[in-house]
Amino acid sequence: MCVCVCVVCDVSVLWVCAFVLPCVVDWTDLAPCTDVVPIKLDVLVLVSTSMTTSAAAAALVCALQLQLDAALGRLASYAAAGSVAGTRVLATHHVPSVGTSSSWSLPITLLDVHTLRRVETSTAVSPLSLALDEASATAAARRLALHAAFGLPVDRPLLRLANAVWLPKGLTGDAQSPLREEGGIGGSVLANVHVGLPGSGLAGASVHAVQGPYMYYHYMQHGFDDKGWGCAYRSLQTLVSWFILNCACTAPVPSHRDIQELLHRIGDKPRSFVGSSKWIGSIEVGFVLENLLGVRIQLVMLVVLIVVATLCIAGVACVRWRLCGRVDNGWRSFRGVGVAVQVSSRFIQCPSGSDIVGKARQLAHHFDTQGTPVMMGGGSLAYTLLGVDYNNKSGEVRFLILDPHYCGVDDLAVVQTKSQSLEGYRAVPVMWRGPEAFVASSFYNICLPQRLSVEP
Repeated sequence: MCVCVCVVCDVSVLWVCAFVLPCVVDWTDLAPCTDVVPIKLDVLVLVSTSMTTSAAAAALVCALQLQLDAALGRLASYAAAGSVAGTRVLATHHVPSVGTSSSWSLPITLLDVHTLRRVETSTAVSPLSLALDEASATAAARRLALHAAFGLPVDRPLLRLANAVWLPKGLTGDAQSPLREEGGIGGSVLANVHVGLPGSGLAGASVHAVQGPYMYYHYMQHGFDDKGWGCAYRSLQTLVSWFILNCACTAPVPSHRDIQELLHRIGDKPRSFVGSSKWIGSIEVGFVLENLLGVRIQLVMLVVLIVVATLCIAGVACVRWRLCGRVDNGWRSFRGVGVAVQVSSRFIQCPSGSDIVGKARQLAHHFDTQGTPVMMGGGSLAYTLLGVDYNNKSGEVRFLILDPHYCGVDDLAVVQTKSQSLEGYRAVPVMWRGPEAFVASSFYNICLPQRLSVEP
């Protein structure tokens, strides 16, 4: 029988530009060309249960020496291409076979050089980010090669920082959990609240639902009063939590002000929008996801355009100006801090909630292939869609709604079974709802986040 033993330690290396120190050194002269590079060593050794303690310790020491040598080699390669200032070497463990068809069952340890950068944020949630190198073409090519070597699927990220097991404490400098789950009402923020719900009762239908964990964010959490205007912000927070919990990113769940500041930075909103109580919609949710996480968004606005030619031309020109300006601004803003986000969105416009039933097949396909929660916006209301129960013969459908308009305590029994007074209507906060839940006279914009592949 074998067991895994592990040890973690920190090492700081004084990196000198010339790489070789002379016998007599005037350290004041070296100051401008030296950098202190932190190295996080984390070794995992497979040993037999019959091995003595001293032998196991010797195996760990040997592994630490090998990893330190490898770390210095990686750092030398990195330094040959440029400065090592502001970098950190991290060793992380991954068990990518969990939840996949891969036959590889042992942990994989990766050793990488990561660049630190400050993130502009109004809170102390994430003063540091280490995810920049993961967006480079070199890092993506390396991950693809590793996926091929270990027979891992390439339809999801498995070897990113966010996938690491035993992620070193303080890796991103977080002052609190990136999920901010401590901000619930009467308890922690709830997770996976649809689990345990009874079926919709629709005969001959099949369920197509969110794949993976998420957090349920709603009005009044984190001691912040956003009742009447913050529903889309809360839905966005739920979407971000899915990417965090499913190991697709290291970014924290943003606060309302963080969201507003990001939209202002990319040129979508004026400065006066920051700190206000103004709504956002599906388009803004898409912009935030793309710029915060690098997620590709497909925005589908459910309507059939029946307009005269002149209005059509004017509308196309307006949309082109509006979207291209935002995309260009976003690219310039984030290119400056080293993030190259390839914006890929599809926009279709026109107005009726009654058309949502006709999109049930497309929504079912999204949950089957992407598995991410969906944000729906119509009129002044926003919802999080967790799934559909769809009869592909009759076309009948029920929608699994996670309602961000809830203001009560974070109690699973309450949100699953108790009818609540929400935004001008009564309903159970998380439940199956019929097409009548959507107003025929309102626009309904649906934001479908696309799951990250191995590529950045």
